[in-house]
Amino acid sequence: MDAATPTLVIEVRGSAGGDARIVVDGRPLSGAFEGASVAVDPGPHHFVVQVTGRANLERDIVVFEGEKLRKLIFEIPATVPPPTGLVRNAPQKPPPEAEHIGPPAPAAAARARPALPVPFWIATSTAIAGLAAGGILTYVSAVQRGYLADQCDSIAGCGDGEKSALRTRLLVGEVTLGVGIVAGVVATIIYLVDLRSAPAR
Repeated sequence: MDAATPTLVIEVRGSAGGDARIVVDGRPLSGAFEGASVAVDPGPHHFVVQVTGRANLERDIVVFEGEKLRKLIFEIPATVPPPTGLVRNAPQKPPPEAEHIGPPAPAAAARARPALPVPFWIATSTAIAGLAAGGILTYVSAVQRGYLADQCDSIAGCGDGEKSALRTRLLVGEVTLGVGIVAGVVATIIYLVDLRSAPAR
């Protein structure tokens, strides 16, 4: 029977090997660290090495009848000491924007051209309306003046009412035209100032 009974020599390596506990098939195995051989039954066996504070080391082997002094080695990994200080997470930098070659995308173009201020549009609308109305009044007054000159041979020969109405229309036309010109100049100045103060693209 002794010749048929297999034996094992178990070795646990590592700094915590002295604290190890060996369990074979659910039963603790004693005397396995004294360098002596341990007799086991032939067949499959499940070995577990337990160390306090470490993960268990497990292994399944098959022992054959008559096998003698089979060496079974378990390596206990060394533990990594915890950090002595707190490590703060480094601030993550945003990923660099991809370089774009060619005309800007529609969304980028919209961001690159900010909306013009409200006073610009007010001045522009006033300039358009003033120039249009003043030009029409001035033209109509000039036509009527020529008509009166033809009818009366001279503007001085017409009635006071006709001359007063003509002067009024001429004055209104000139004032309206002047307002349109001034508004156009203001709109141009606002546009140039806004263009200069816009951030560089």
